[in-house]
Amino acid sequence: MIVATAAALMLLASPTSPVSQSQPPAAAQPATIGLSIPAMTGFLTAQGLTVGPLEQDGQRRFVSVTDGPVRWVLFFQSCEGDVCSDLQFSFGFANAGVTMDGVNRWNRERRFLKAFFEPGATPQAPAAAATQFDVLINGVQGVEQLSDPLSVWRSSILEFPAVVISPPPAA
Repeated sequence: MIVATAAALMLLASPTSPVSQSQPPAAAQPATIGLSIPAMTGFLTAQGLTVGPLEQDGQRRFVSVTDGPVRWVLFFQSCEGDVCSDLQFSFGFANAGVTMDGVNRWNRERRFLKAFFEPGATPQAPAAAATQFDVLINGVQGVEQLSDPLSVWRSSILEFPAVVISPPPAA
């Protein structure tokens, strides 16, 4: 029995063996993990949002999204063709009341969205604040996996301006 098993193993390892020379089946090649851009924009539209056309700036592809009175941008990241494995939600605005303290307060008090402060380009120009939310996409779930991140994003950006332009709380 041991001799037969050893002979079978030698046959499989032999350079003339058809098994050792064959290419792996196409199904064994890794598939691109993520969601297609049309599926994601379709999901946003199904949520009642107005999605602008796909735009590109260098290597970055994105769409503008109108969500009631708020307009934000969705960047498609780590894409192979039109299938992307992560996203970045982005929202920003300029206002004379935006302060670095307000942006720091946002970052201390909020867990998921990171915020940035940009001073005005001139003394007369208002400061700006931006917030971003990065989301990884898995290869198992469909567009439904965007439901929770979209809910967190939409509720958080409504609070963002009030936090970054309001004066610090009284002690």
